[in-house]
Amino acid sequence: MSSEQILQHVNKVLQTVHMPSAKVMIVNNDSNVLNRIKNLLKLRGIKLKTLQDPRQFWDTLTEFLPDVLILGLKMPYIDGTELCQVVRNDPCFCSLPIIFVTDASQVDISIQLFNKGAYDCIIQPIKETELITRVFNRMRQIT
Repeated sequence: MSSEQILQHVNKVLQTVHMPSAKVMIVNNDSNVLNRIKNLLKLRGIKLKTLQDPRQFWDTLTEFLPDVLILGLKMPYIDGTELCQVVRNDPCFCSLPIIFVTDASQVDISIQLFNKGAYDCIIQPIKETELITRVFNRMRQIT
């Protein structure tokens, strides 16, 4: 099989995957990124909570209690690495899977993100199969 055929097959399989009990919280100040992720995950029946202003992070996190957290890297007021450290330092959320969304110019920071507690990193532009696979893998790790 060619790599294109494999990707088509994986996409077909992923289209049948539904995670109705999954809860994902997305924090990103870029509304385009936020909407792209939201639209891709909503199709899978995942419960979502989106947040554009990171200053409301803690209240939203403790109220929603997500299974996976997706963070933007550079945001006003509080950046994603700071939010990641806050989560890692809290006993209730220290094992919460965190996935970062970065653009190609931030690829060199991925090792630093893993050192700060990230479980995964997705580089923009966000591909549907990659996003679903990574979220699904994080969900499998916690169940």
